[in-house]
Amino acid sequence: FDATYTMAWLLAQDSLDFEGEKLPRGRMLLLGGDQVYPTAGPVAYEDRFIGPFAAALPETAAPGAPDLYALPGNHDWYDGLVSFLRVFCTRDGNIGGWQTRQRRSYFAVKLPHDWWIWGIDIQLDTYIDDTQLDYFRRQPVKEGDKVILLTAKPAWVKALAGKVDPPSWRYLSFFEERILRASGARLVATLTGDLHHYARYEPAADDEPTRLTAGGGGAYLSGTHTLYPELHVRSLDRDESETVTYTREQIYPRAPDSSRLANGILGLARLNPQFAGLLGAVYAGFGVAMLGALADGTGGLFHTATAN
Repeated sequence: FDATYTMAWLLAQDSLDFEGEKLPRGRMLLLGGDQVYPTAGPVAYEDRFIGPFAAALPETAAPGAPDLYALPGNHDWYDGLVSFLRVFCTRDGNIGGWQTRQRRSYFAVKLPHDWWIWGIDIQLDTYIDDTQLDYFRRQPVKEGDKVILLTAKPAWVKALAGKVDPPSWRYLSFFEERILRASGARLVATLTGDLHHYARYEPAADDEPTRLTAGGGGAYLSGTHTLYPELHVRSLDRDESETVTYTREQIYPRAPDSSRLANGILGLARLNPQFAGLLGAVYAGFGVAMLGALADGTGGLFHTATAN
């Protein structure tokens, strides 16, 4: 509750001061997945999402309530998306003072000046279903319109040159090339959460999108010191020898801070002796079981098979 309420309280303020400048509250709030952690369900949504957000911005009759759109992440899918659809896709729904507008687990929002926001449901790294693809094909985008694409996973950080592309990247690349670019629109940025840090990768090619991970509102902080300084990414419609180089521009936490925090695991026994003792007991139990299996002759872990 506390971590979620902290983020919700900041989002709910009429304005925030930043280096002497007042930043007004956004008219639209976009949630990038994993709204409930670690597992979805009616009670978890009430206690860990609806409760904190409604407390931070209570419902009022005043006009000008901000809109809210959400994507499902893998944790939202753990109950088959039942709770997500009930919370975010109900007609004329609200979560505190935020108004829900979507009717599906994906959405397209037209912005001023020929900008769009498209949010796709990657459905636990499976093929994007035909109904969803048809929905985006029907969007009235014009040649040259600019699109910010929201997805629930930073698939590009695992799409490394010389290695088999992960399914999440193949499906994302398919959508970017065959649906979004095929419409004539320009993909300007791909934005995601999932990993609980901030990372911005900029492309060497002008016609490629900026790729951002902005998952800092989660239950814990993910390391950044293991992120590659450069990515060499091959899209679906490029030859194997053709890759786009992405350079890591900004990260949070900074790499030295991330490395220092990661090394804190060495102090686990002192910080949480009960948990360290539990882990030790589990490993000791496995060790005894393995030794017993190894010493058990032909019925053990290893046995000799003889051919007739």
